[in-house]
Amino acid sequence: MSKQLKVVPFDKDHLSILQLRDFELNKLEYIQKHVAIYEQGIGYSLFDDDKLICCAGVLFLCDGVGEVWIMCDICVKHYIRELYSYVKLYLGRMIERYKLHRVQAHVLADYEAGQRFLSRMAFEKEGLLKKYDQHKEDYFLYARVK
Repeated sequence: MSKQLKVVPFDKDHLSILQLRDFELNKLEYIQKHVAIYEQGIGYSLFDDDKLICCAGVLFLCDGVGEVWIMCDICVKHYIRELYSYVKLYLGRMIERYKLHRVQAHVLADYEAGQRFLSRMAFEKEGLLKKYDQHKEDYFLYARVK
């Protein structure tokens, strides 16, 4: 890893610190409404000194199956290499520790950077989810299956 960052357990108050990217702003209300669900899983927040870069984690859907989530600050563009390294490390640890045979993620169909990120993390595109959210936006479902 090129820069030493600090990883701490996710706390719902971290979400209020994030300066979200434009396409995530309409997701914030949903995230805040369902924050109790996110706290039921395992999550981490990534800091550079006092600057929050992102919050991420896994929700446990059933034994062996989890759903990955991530919310990033607008500063994340300055930490792409570190983000890949830390997500790869911590996702691998969570998969092993919780004996997950499947982890999945949803990404906006028009968010190509998110799709590339998931592909780089060894996720495969499984299909299109039409009008998947309250804004009737399309998503792709990605999964990493072992």
